[in-house]
Amino acid sequence: MNENDEVTIFATVKSVSAFNTKKNLTVMNVTLKDSTGLITITYFYAKVNRYRLESYKKQFPQGASLMMSGKVKRDTYTGLLTLDNPSHQIISTD
Repeated sequence: MNENDEVTIFATVKSVSAFNTKKNLTVMNVTLKDSTGLITITYFYAKVNRYRLESYKKQFPQGASLMMSGKVKRDTYTGLLTLDNPSHQIISTD
């Protein structure tokens, strides 16, 4: 993958984690694994309560296979490649 490419990946959800920042922002990281390696997709939400956060996390069940499409960009925080505003579809849950 190269920056600015529009891509579709087929991957498995490896992990989902979330935290709240000091500026009342909720950050959720979804790590995906495919045959080429790992990629982490980051979602930002206005600070949410734990029930809403759990509903967001349930969109990405661990071990689920999914298809995700978006524009490749470099994460300014980690320096790693990620997808910008991706759309996703769960293919199967295991």
